[in-house]
Parts: sequence; structure tokens; C-alpha cells
Amino acid sequence: AELGLADGAFVFGAHGRVLARKGYLEMIRAARLARDAMTEDEKAHVAFVLVGDTPEDIGGDHLAECKELARELGLERVFHFTGFRGDVRPYVRDFDVAVVPSVYEDPLPRAVIESMAFGVPVIGTDVGGIGEMLDDGGGCLVPARDERALADAMLRYLRDDALRARDGARARERVLREFDARAHAARIRDEIARAVFDA
Repeated sequence: AELGLADGAFVFGAHGRVLARKGYLEMIRAARLARDAMTEDEKAHVAFVLVGDTPEDIGGDHLAECKELARELGLERVFHFTGFRGDVRPYVRDFDVAVVPSVYEDPLPRAVIESMAFGVPVIGTDVGGIGEMLDDGGGCLVPARDERALADAMLRYLRDDALRARDGARARERVLREFDARAHAARIRDEIARAVFDA
């Protein structure tokens, strides 16, 4: 509602710090490729959303670069930029598919875990720890900087309700099993105990 999207809009969303290494320019170009392959009906109800801003201490304004690219590619009406939000949960909850398009060895992006926690399937680039986070289902991996592969993955999820539901359920299960804070703390405790008592 905040973005003026129609009821039933299908949202490809991303959230986090808006930095060049996070691959948002690649996501915007992939969105253009995906739209070019959509039917008129699909185009009418698909939106792209980026929640976040470029931190002031980074220097430069990558968010402005992203907005300019979206305008140049004719996406200004369908690619929405919210700017910084202190609580991203209401936005992530409304994503149909999350996109984590990092182009560097991103070690453990929280955006993957946060999306999976809401049962949202994730399209991630196969860099850093993203591959490990999605290797047991919950989404799909594409090569970094491969905008065509990213666009194709978007179209697959858009057109396959069963795939989206299955991967969303797997995402939620994986988060509860592997990334729940209590379970993670228990594993750390056990590792420390092993190191101390087995030394």
C-alpha cells in the first residue's frame, strides 16, 4: 500500500545497504531483461522493490546511481526504492521472491536469512557464503554478474507457484534448523566446551 502497488502485486524484493558490491545495478538490468520477456498481464502486476540506502560514511550515493539506471532503462514506474527503513520485516514479509545479487565474496548476508525466515524463496548469486546458505533448498543460485541468468530465475519463480511454495517452505525449515539463534548459540557453546575439555 505504501508503494501504491495494486492488490495481488507480485514483488521481487531486495533489502540491505545499497553498495556497488551488493549487485543492485545488476538486479536492475536483470529486471529489464525479465520484463522484456513477460506477457502484458505479467508486466501489469510485477514490481521490484529495493529497501535500503547508501550509508553516509561510505562516500558516494550508490542509491542515486541505482535510481538513475532504473530511469534510463524505463523502469521508474515498476522499480521502487523505499530508502532506509529501521524495521525491514513488513517489507520482506510482502516479498514473493527475495533477490540477493552480491557481486563479491559476501560471507553471510543477513538478507538471505531474514528472507528465509519469512518463508520467502531467495534468488542468490553463488558467491561467498550464499551458496552454503541455499545449498539445501530455499531458493536458487545464479552466477554473479550474470544478468540473463538472474532474469531467467525471476521468470521461473514468477510462473511457477508450486516451485515458489516449495522453496519458501524449505527456506523456513532451513532457517529454523540451521540459523535459529538458540540453536546457533548451543552449537557455539558445544564447540567451546569441546575445545576446553578435549584439549
